[in-house]
Amino acid sequence: MVTDGEETCGGNVKDAADYAASNGISCKIHIISIGVITEEAIKQFEYITTRTGGKNISIGTKSTSKASIDKELS
Repeated sequence: MVTDGEETCGGNVKDAADYAASNGISCKIHIISIGVITEEAIKQFEYITTRTGGKNISIGTKSTSKASIDKELS
């Protein structure tokens, strides 16, 4: 998932991650955050990636080119 911040559309990311992890949905959710990220967003991202076994990568304000993202993922 590529994002620029926390869930603000009324969804519940913790419930979604818990549902996936506890209902046999075998997936790792990797999060790539771009830009300035709030503390609440960081908490949400850490919860999701911990619950699903994914990676939480912050690009911050670095280049968002494909090459930069690929480098962070490797």
